[in-house]
Amino acid sequence: KTGYVPFNIGQAVQIPKPPESLSERILSESEVLGMIHGERVQRNRALLLFLYVSGARVSEVVGLEWRHVKPREDGCAHVTLYGKGQSTRVVIIPASARRAIDALRDDADGNAPVFRSRKRGRLTATAIWRVVKEAATRAGIEGDVSPHWLRHANASHALQRGCSIETVRQTLGHANLATTSTYVHAKPDDSSGLHLPV
Repeated sequence: KTGYVPFNIGQAVQIPKPPESLSERILSESEVLGMIHGERVQRNRALLLFLYVSGARVSEVVGLEWRHVKPREDGCAHVTLYGKGQSTRVVIIPASARRAIDALRDDADGNAPVFRSRKRGRLTATAIWRVVKEAATRAGIEGDVSPHWLRHANASHALQRGCSIETVRQTLGHANLATTSTYVHAKPDDSSGLHLPV
């Protein structure tokens, strides 16, 4: 690529493909709902629901502030997520998720984090992982369940319920369709969280 050598000296090297284990990290709908509904702490239940319907990465949730959440007339909300590599995307979350996070607001201003710690600061990535892991354990789910598993579940379940693969790609912020297509095929036009059973 830099033109330092006239040909690609690594082209002949066959790199072994790592085994595809994505299917092992996709929770069923009943497992996800068991995690959400089994959570007794209001903030944690809203967090689990938000992770699922938005397909957000942990870093995006940590950075989420109230000014990033814009209510829509239909009861849903537009949520702006600031992702890796300075990328920004807007997703639509269903009314159930909007109500769940609205209940956390109290008197917080637009610059306050949506998901706060007990000390009223930003919830850390480690704390989010802990909430997810404990919810999975309570629901009897085996494996090293992480927040990213809820992102996988968003894509998989939305596609199964008829959401277009392009909508899932946009919702999850994948750079190309090939990444999203590992979850399977489907059909047209909105935000994948709207297709989920919550």
